[in-house]
Order: sequence, then C-alpha cells, then structure tokens
Amino acid sequence: MSSPTPEVTDTGEDELAGPPSAFDAYVERVAPDTLAVTAWLDPPADTQLSDRFVVRMDGRLRAASEEGSASGSGAVRFEHEESVEGLIGGCGPVAVTARVTGIRAGEWEVSADTAMRIGDGRSARRVEARLARWSWTRWSPVADVGAFSARSCRLPFAMAPGTAFGVWPAMAIIGIALALFVQGWLSGVRRLGLAHLLPVSVAAVAGGLVGAKLWYLMVHRAARRRDGWCIQGLVAGVTVVGALLVALTGLPVGRFLDATAPALLFGMAVGRIGCFFGGCCYGRPTSSRLGIWSSDRHVGVRRIPTQLMESLLAASLGGAAVAGLLAEPVPRGGVFLAALGAYTLLRQRLLAWRAEQRQTSWLTVAASVAAGLALAGGTVLAWI
Repeated sequence: MSSPTPEVTDTGEDELAGPPSAFDAYVERVAPDTLAVTAWLDPPADTQLSDRFVVRMDGRLRAASEEGSASGSGAVRFEHEESVEGLIGGCGPVAVTARVTGIRAGEWEVSADTAMRIGDGRSARRVEARLARWSWTRWSPVADVGAFSARSCRLPFAMAPGTAFGVWPAMAIIGIALALFVQGWLSGVRRLGLAHLLPVSVAAVAGGLVGAKLWYLMVHRAARRRDGWCIQGLVAGVTVVGALLVALTGLPVGRFLDATAPALLFGMAVGRIGCFFGGCCYGRPTSSRLGIWSSDRHVGVRRIPTQLMESLLAASLGGAAVAGLLAEPVPRGGVFLAALGAYTLLRQRLLAWRAEQRQTSWLTVAASVAAGLALAGGTVLAWI
C-alpha cells in the first residue's frame, strides 16, 4: 500500500505575511496543516491481492475560507491520487484515507473520482469511488455524497475512519495502572511478603518499556524502523529488571514473578484494545464474517482482528494465572513461567495473521524456544 505525495496547485501564498517565528516553523515542520480525505469503494468479487486500485481526489478551499477564516500559506487547490493494493473480493466497503499537506488551513470542498482497478496482465476496470461520513455508532460509512466539506487540522489529529487520536497511549496508561493494582492485590491476598513492591514494579515497567523499544529496533533494524514497540521486549524487560531488583532487596524472586504474571497479562489485554483503535498491529484483510472492520490509518477494511484476539488471549491467560497463583501452595515462579510461556507461543500463531510481513530473526527464534522451555519448566515447577 502506498501513499504518494499530492500534487498541489495555485499556492496562493500571502506575500504580505512576515517570516514565521522559529517556533511556528518547527510546528509547521513536525505537524503541518493537513486535510484527511477518505474515499470509499467496494472491490469487485473477483478482486485479487495483486490488483491495484487508484483513487483520484480533488479539493478546493471554500471561498469564505479564502476571504476570512483561512490562515497560513499554501495551496488553495489540490489534486491527489491514492494507490492501494492487497485487497480481496468480498471484504466489504474499503476506506482509503489520504493526508494532504502543503495546503492552506481552512474549510475545504472535496470530491472523489471513479477508481481504476489494475491487475497483472489484465486491463483496467472502473470501480465507483465515493465520499461518505463515518459513524462511530453504526461502525460504518453513512450519508454518501458526491462532495462534502472538511476542515484541515494539524497532522496528529488527521485521523482515518475507525481510529481515534490518543486512544493508544490512554489505554497503555490504563493497562499499566491495572497491572500495578492487580499485582498489589495479589500480593496482599496471598500474603507474599513483598515489601516496597510498588517502587520495584514501577522500575520494572520502565525497564519493560526500554526493552520493548530495543527489541523492536533490533527486529526491524534492516528496515530502520523506529515507530513501534514489541511485546516480547516488554516481557523480557519487566522480567529482568524486576527480578534483579527483587533479588537485590533480598525478597523472594519467585513470589514476585508469580504475582507479576497475571498483572502483566491483564495490562497487555487492555493495551491491545488501544492498538485496535490506534490502527497498529492490524490483521490481514478477510472476506470472512468473523472479520471486523478496522483501519491501519491508511486503509480501512474488514480484517482479521488480531489486536482483539491477542487481548482476549492475554485476558484468558491472566485469569488462569490468577487461579494458578491462588491455588499454588508455595509460589516459586512456576505460574509466571507457564503463563508467559503459553502466551508467547500462542501469540506466534496470531502474528502469522497480521498484515505486516514478519521478519524472522534470531530474536524471534530465541523467543519461541525460550517460551517453550518456560512453559514446560513452569508447569513442572508449579506441580512440585
């Protein structure tokens, strides 16, 4: 899937405006005025993965905005083509969102032209493209129109249908708070004798965040990607930092890890809901009725809901870990090893359903091997 740079015309720059301040120039560079334009189309039933859809979008700054409410400099008209691949027949309505920059802020009139479907060795076919509003309550497009108005905004707020600004960090914070609460509650219920638990747990969370980022950078070092986090790194960071700090304080490491297992799983279950609404960790397009319409912030389509499936997996194993810890006569780390080992192994299957092509590395293989050994060792340790 690609998002080409829009062609803008008639810049309409205000020659009387003075030079921008250093702060304004910085804001314009990192968060320029942006117009999010979404066109909807229905792929034909015989659509194949190799087919490419090209949607043409046009926009014009409204006359009232040009005279009064518009601000800044930039184009007052644009022509944009958006190209999409990887769709399949029967996947339902598809939303293609373009983010147009280099424009003047204000109210815009936007229209979408008919899309072209181009396949390997086959002639192009015309496919209707339309503009429509997104309904959160119906979870679908509504009120089809030939053209409609939209207001530009700063880039971080230019969202695609089905995604919401700030949901992912909010859910991550809620997940961390829930994890700390569950860990403290379990420590009290089982009387694990973990003094000064909260400072150690907060430090372990910080170590987990560092581990999540480092793991992601190592897995995607060939592509030089820096825009994500990795759950395996989170688990590894929390485990290493938490166990080290607990050991240094003379507290029982096994008890700490067993209380941490369900807390960590419940926290990740909440965080994955943020991934669903944030447009990351998304699944492949599907024609199955079990698919759920969601967006990757560029293309919205019925997908395998890998984020929600992983959330359900984490919550289920978290509940099992709570039951295991409450039934464990002497917590020695077996619940932690078994629960996190099972989670990592089952998650490998979910990763195969993601739209993003997996990059197998020694870290991935090492994580799978370690997870298998942890599951086996934890099961034995819990039953001894």
